[in-house]
Amino acid sequence: NSSIRILSELLKQGGYATHMVGKWHLGYCNPRYLPNNRGFDSFFGQYTHKTDYYSRKLTFERSPRYKNADAYDLQKNSNVTFEGEGEFSTDLYTRKAAKVIKKHPSSKPLFLYLAYQAPHMPFT
Repeated sequence: NSSIRILSELLKQGGYATHMVGKWHLGYCNPRYLPNNRGFDSFFGQYTHKTDYYSRKLTFERSPRYKNADAYDLQKNSNVTFEGEGEFSTDLYTRKAAKVIKKHPSSKPLFLYLAYQAPHMPFT
């Protein structure tokens, strides 16, 4: 429900620069659910929860409609990006978050939400 305001929207309203790096996982079936429409000035990461840590690919194994179909999930704002292909997602997200911090002017408050993919199922 995009009418319920989340932290990034409130902080942006309060004058913060708001950035997100990592796993979004709060909905992507409608553009109004995407990070840049939920108060984030920038977004670099994935919309889904189980992409490969290196290739950013995922397979829809259990979907009757898309049985064994492959997809790719790495976004920069609302665009697909292939940056960091072959790089472990934790390293990629750390690098991108550090870049946000380094480029940010110290005179303005910063909210950076960094959501790593690594502590996620499956553990195989």
